[in-house]
Amino acid sequence: MERTSRAVRVVTRVIYCGIFLIFADTVACPLVIHDRMNVELAVIATIRTFHVAQTQHYSTFSHYAGSLRDLAAAGLLDAQLGTGKHLSYNFVIAGTRDGYAISAQPSVFTTDGSHTFYSDQTIVIHEHQGPEPASAQDPEMK
Repeated sequence: MERTSRAVRVVTRVIYCGIFLIFADTVACPLVIHDRMNVELAVIATIRTFHVAQTQHYSTFSHYAGSLRDLAAAGLLDAQLGTGKHLSYNFVIAGTRDGYAISAQPSVFTTDGSHTFYSDQTIVIHEHQGPEPASAQDPEMK
């Protein structure tokens, strides 16, 4: 009798573990993926904000800003965006011969995001799936 009741407890625990794993796979994992997608959409919106700030800077000073700090110093970005750290991504604006380049990379790849982004004065946003920095040669966002 004791053997049977012990076997029933073991089987019950296995069933509970199976139910938990099914729950984790169907509910928890999609929530994590959904949150990461929301962050990456917000990163794209932030890149667009940088384009607007660069356009305003160009119309005021007749040249593009060479960094995020320059945009913040001109009052075109708030201090938080001027640091380059936002939404668990690191943003960099660098002046180029023809204009500027924007780079966005997750602080911790896979944990904070699974894409890197690149854009420039053409306003086209490119994405790279992987930890390497995105470039103008990567596919355009659709």
